[in-house]
Amino acid sequence: RVTVLSVIVITISSRKFLLSGEHSYPWYKKGVEDFASYVWPRIRQAFPDAELTIQSRQISQDIVAFLSGDSRVSFVGFVDDFASLFRSYSFFVHPLLTGTGQKNRLAIAMAQGLCCIASNSAVEGMDLMPFQEYIPLQKSECLGFDTVVDMENIISDLAKCKEIAARGYWKIREKFHQNSLAKGYVELYKEAIRINAGWL
Repeated sequence: RVTVLSVIVITISSRKFLLSGEHSYPWYKKGVEDFASYVWPRIRQAFPDAELTIQSRQISQDIVAFLSGDSRVSFVGFVDDFASLFRSYSFFVHPLLTGTGQKNRLAIAMAQGLCCIASNSAVEGMDLMPFQEYIPLQKSECLGFDTVVDMENIISDLAKCKEIAARGYWKIREKFHQNSLAKGYVELYKEAIRINAGWL
């Protein structure tokens, strides 16, 4: 059986940012708070068209209260189709401070062709190249997150962001294909064992 993967058309045409993760996970929630405190104000000031959506099954009321006065921030609760949600945005932000949880949403975002902005913890183990396949968030010693020096310059160039999104997409697609092939070989191996067992 051959797995056929569809190819999507990547379009980075807006500065609509999405954060999606569970606020019940403390190190993710803290990352969202730090992004909202230290990174989003810089993006908001630099780009009047920037919009931010925060999605979580149970949204932290602390985060809602902190951003309640910002007309360019919206909140979304439970969703059952992340792929459809993600396709409405151009940028995906994963500000995980530490740990290894919730990386599946970063992979989904890349598979949907979004330009991803992520912390070191968020991409750990994913074999992604910073500035090539994602835009890195750097953790400072005093604050939670501080943007890289040229963050605004990168985001200002939507064509560059599209290139980053495309490379991230193909990296995730390649990994998925390799995993699919590996699973296929395992199934063939199991089938061979069953056939051989029948011969005995």
